[in-house]
Amino acid sequence: MKRHAAQGYITSFFTVLRPVASVLLGFLVLVLLAYGYIAWWSPEAISGGRNERNAHRVRPGMRSSQARAIMGPAERTTSSSNPGDGRTIYVYTPPPFASDAIYLAVGPDSTVIGISHGD
Repeated sequence: MKRHAAQGYITSFFTVLRPVASVLLGFLVLVLLAYGYIAWWSPEAISGGRNERNAHRVRPGMRSSQARAIMGPAERTTSSSNPGDGRTIYVYTPPPFASDAIYLAVGPDSTVIGISHGD
């Protein structure tokens, strides 16, 4: 008799566990899909990935017009915080989870003097 009672408890345990496992598995699938969207499929991720690849093609000393032809239009443009140095900074959308923005720093002679790849 004790053997049958233990089997009943085990069977009822798994009967309760099955719906909980289904809900947890469904939640895990939703989390993975959300991560995939954010990391690879969203418009920002696509744009950021393209900007990161293009930024590796730009080299210091390149003419500003060449670099901007490679990179495309900037998200925003700012001037250097030092009023006398005449630098212009073109800021681009970084890929998701990047630690820094992607930007081109252009000197007063219209050549690229610095670049951040958004790493």
